[in-house]
Amino acid sequence: MTKHLSSIQLKVNLLSKKSLNTFLKKWFHQKNG
Repeated sequence: MTKHLSSIQLKVNLLSKKSLNTFLKKWFHQKNG
């Protein structure tokens, strides 16, 4: 059960990291462009 939960948390962490990266890139482009 805990193993399953940790794997879900890991996926969520990866997703949030990805979205944060894309958000930062967009913001950076807006600031520079």
